[in-house]
Amino acid sequence: MKVQTILLMALLLAVSSQAFTQEMSKEETKYWKQLAKKHKKDPQLLKLLVEERDQFQAKAQEAESRLNRLQSGQEQASNRAAQLEREVDRLNSEMANAQETIRRLSLENDQLRGATPDTPAAPSGVVFRVQAGAFSSGAIPQQIQNLPDAMIENDGNTQKVLVGNYRTIDEARAKANQLKRSGIEGAFVVAYKNGRRITIEEALRN
Repeated sequence: MKVQTILLMALLLAVSSQAFTQEMSKEETKYWKQLAKKHKKDPQLLKLLVEERDQFQAKAQEAESRLNRLQSGQEQASNRAAQLEREVDRLNSEMANAQETIRRLSLENDQLRGATPDTPAAPSGVVFRVQAGAFSSGAIPQQIQNLPDAMIENDGNTQKVLVGNYRTIDEARAKANQLKRSGIEGAFVVAYKNGRRITIEEALRN
């Protein structure tokens, strides 16, 4: 009889968190009273119900624990992804700084050699070149860009395309005539001394 009483009390406690959280209707009260009497007469059935309840509770707790672990793992993965993203941004910034440093050092090196990326170092003394044309930046025709040994001299917003380094004016004139015959009608001879542009008269006096 003691066992029956304990099991009955367990059943009542098991359902109290659900059935008795709100005030029961008369029909519900009657139903639960009849169920309590039935299980009082059959303690084995009551015991099975209590054991099933315990199993369901254990499974619910296990599922909740797994959910918590998954949520924790998801949070860790999100944190790791954010950390990697910050690392990528840092590396990109370092790479951009390194590229800028390389570009600056390259310019300084070219300046030390007396040249820019577009203008090769000029030979010493007087030389004659052929100017194939002068154009605004980025507007050089393809025909002139493809000339062998072409070099670009930047003059403000203008880019002058020069060809050759000739020691005599006759060689330069021959090259200018050749370019004119190929369709570059504006080609003409210019002179330089130690990399500085001078007039043809000055060049011939030297």
